[in-house]
Amino acid sequence: TEGSGGVWGGKQSSQKAGGTDSPQHCAPVEPLNGSGRSAKYEPHRVGRKGIFCEKLETQTESLSEDFDFLASAVCAKLNKLNPNSAELILVTVDGYCARSVTAFTSLLEHGIRRLGLSEKTLVVTNAFAVKKLARDFGVAATVVVNAAHGAETGTTQDASKGIPRTSPLRTSVTLLKWYVATFILADGYDLLVTDPTTVLLKDPSGFFFKDADVQTLSSGWDDTTSYGYDHVVDDPAMDWSRYCHGGRVVASDVAFVRFAATAESVTFASLLARRLRWFLGEENLVSGEMDSGGSGTTVGSATKPYSMANLDPADASSKKNLTEKQFEQLAFNELLYLPSQGGYVAPGVVKRTLNYLCFANSKTVFRFLRKDGKLKDRKEHTPVAVSFSFHPNEAVARGSSLRRFYVKAEQQALSGWSDGEGRGDQKGENQAKQAFGASCAGDSEQLRDAKKAEPHEEDAHQLGRHFRVHRDWSWGSVTPFAFNANGELQTPWGGGTWGFIESKETEKGEKGATFFAAAIWARFVGATHVLNFEPSEFDEPNFIFVSERCADGDMVVGRVVQ
Repeated sequence: TEGSGGVWGGKQSSQKAGGTDSPQHCAPVEPLNGSGRSAKYEPHRVGRKGIFCEKLETQTESLSEDFDFLASAVCAKLNKLNPNSAELILVTVDGYCARSVTAFTSLLEHGIRRLGLSEKTLVVTNAFAVKKLARDFGVAATVVVNAAHGAETGTTQDASKGIPRTSPLRTSVTLLKWYVATFILADGYDLLVTDPTTVLLKDPSGFFFKDADVQTLSSGWDDTTSYGYDHVVDDPAMDWSRYCHGGRVVASDVAFVRFAATAESVTFASLLARRLRWFLGEENLVSGEMDSGGSGTTVGSATKPYSMANLDPADASSKKNLTEKQFEQLAFNELLYLPSQGGYVAPGVVKRTLNYLCFANSKTVFRFLRKDGKLKDRKEHTPVAVSFSFHPNEAVARGSSLRRFYVKAEQQALSGWSDGEGRGDQKGENQAKQAFGASCAGDSEQLRDAKKAEPHEEDAHQLGRHFRVHRDWSWGSVTPFAFNANGELQTPWGGGTWGFIESKETEKGEKGATFFAAAIWARFVGATHVLNFEPSEFDEPNFIFVSERCADGDMVVGRVVQ
């Protein structure tokens, strides 16, 4: 077989993608043989459910006004949720942002209520109108903290014990989210933290693994970007030791994270809250921050922010160009990936990146899934959840199209959107395809009579010259894949040929032929593919290609290896 199993591509792709042709292929699988997992994951659970709230009721010493009152409000709401749920769901809504409220309404109607998740969902917001909205859709557990009233417990509101008016918890729902997450985890509940723009197509509970403290949706779109790759830095001055190998991976998405109720998860959420509090302008953090303990949770204090790899805590200007959401994403990934260094101790979570086709971001869906010959069939593959971090300004409208496609089976629901921002009719998309890239359908006549590249064509074409410097590539995550001289192709599945595609564009060869400037064809194992080349994530020209297999539309991403 060819070995390109859809957008992920490559050897053993079905295991990597979690995929068989069944829509249930997103379910957790056992570790692969030889995966290196020699010992069973043993979580450091904080204790039984309810342990934190019980201790909170019996403590006699006040820790801080912020801590005491908000923790009590959260504990009151936990009593309204189903204690037997596999995990609780925490959704944070800015009630003064119309886009956030609209997205939350859609999540309530088409996700939480449709999937029967109301009894396991807790909403955190700064507006009482959001509480009413949630209640209308069957969600009874809502914590409200706003600038005017502080926290509302659901029974009585004691102003003398309320959150101080100067507290950033009154003005930042992002900070509020991570305080509440810390309390829930400390009380022994596993927790899914998600943004209101997330589209839930299935109940995610049955699709999480049980071998990690933190499971995250990736911002990547293939094996290499989602799961990481060997990144090599070349320093010729070092002679034989010139090549330094390291790992590189695209960030995890803070908009969709599943935590196990472990000591490490509590530390993680607490550290993230501290960093956000520093970002919001508090020079000295109040006492009463949560620290993990061996058999549960103890309370410590923090008098200054933790050091950060990319921001200097002593330099206020280092955060001036970041929004609150951008800082949250940055701090989350630093906690997830960076090691202990100097005076900083990492939370030490065991992490798992969720399957990027099952827990997808909007780039993966609109750039690849909807075009892939197999994956565009919703009977073959339906994501569990989709995050819209790549399309935040269009999350509501694109989310509606996504639900119409996967839930209501409207086959053309996704076709009106561009890959990036904005809409475009089919005619406009076809014209753009002709102008900027080749395609199997649009260039079928040229492909039928195409001949492999000749030396004089390689001399004249930018890709021909590029291949002489960068012969070795990956196909999906598989190597070797090489565009050799004289139109010869080397692949793991046998030899093949490659050549340029004639076009009306103006990259001319020596004999007057005109070719697409950034596209070629490749033929191996009896199949023809059209490869369109793009800059890498770091703006290196022609370092990535997206391949379309002409027989069935399967898509594969490849990139320069060296």
